[in-house]
Amino acid sequence: AAAEVTELPLVDCEEPHDNEIYAVVVLPGGDYPEDIADQAQDHCEGDLFTEYVGAPYGLAGLSPLAFWPSEQGWSGGHRETVCYLFRDDLDPMIGSQRGVGVVG
Repeated sequence: AAAEVTELPLVDCEEPHDNEIYAVVVLPGGDYPEDIADQAQDHCEGDLFTEYVGAPYGLAGLSPLAFWPSEQGWSGGHRETVCYLFRDDLDPMIGSQRGVGVVG
């Protein structure tokens, strides 16, 4: 099972950082989705990524990932999926990746 993330460190974009949050998506209520990981990743790979970076996933040199609520968190009312990105070459980023287009 994956480790539960309850807090993310805040790093100034002008300092070297490995990841950058670019969107928070609130998933609809109801029962805990069996495919929540796929739903979360689909949100983060789509238009949200392209609009933020300025190039589509697969061409940007950056990749999206997601954090999503655990079943316990969902039962407690948490519906937020956090979309974040990292460089495909795993080099640290300095400055925001908003609007950078193609990296590398």
